[in-house]
Amino acid sequence: MTSETLGRLIEKFKQVNYWLLSVPVLALFAMFFLDAANVTTIRLFGVRATPIQKELIEQLIILVVFLALTYVLLGPGHIKTDIIRNHLNRPLRFAAEMISDVTTLLFALFCTWTTGAGTLYTIQVKAQTMGIIQLSLAPFYVAITLSFALLAIGSLLVLIRHIMLFREGRYPLPAAGEARSSI
Repeated sequence: MTSETLGRLIEKFKQVNYWLLSVPVLALFAMFFLDAANVTTIRLFGVRATPIQKELIEQLIILVVFLALTYVLLGPGHIKTDIIRNHLNRPLRFAAEMISDVTTLLFALFCTWTTGAGTLYTIQVKAQTMGIIQLSLAPFYVAITLSFALLAIGSLLVLIRHIMLFREGRYPLPAAGEARSSI
């Protein structure tokens, strides 16, 4: 496998995660709808339209925050980080990238392991929300574990690609003012 092939695979992986962002967007729309329905019916009729609004919104927030995690964390870095990185020489730039890649991978693996254990426990004890209507927490915990697993996979792919590019002599990217080679 070449670095170009792996680069295309990473782009496809990012595209899948981009489409996965539709779930948090739909969850946001659901939260807006629940709030609007409640406010409208309370103001007009003095009755709540959705008695489980609080429980639903709490669980939808999990989807909004965690399912966008992989796309956001595998995206471009912060500009201040890029400014510092560009002032390093090539070997230090590569070392900084490796530290960043390995740290992200270890963080993602640890979070996948802990949330996976929590998900299994949640399924085992059949945990539910405490409210008027009890919702199962398992689907939302599965979403958290899935998001960290996707982050771990993406981090591993990026780490492997950076190592392949370094071995080919095309990585790290040159800083401003240095001659650039195409990636």
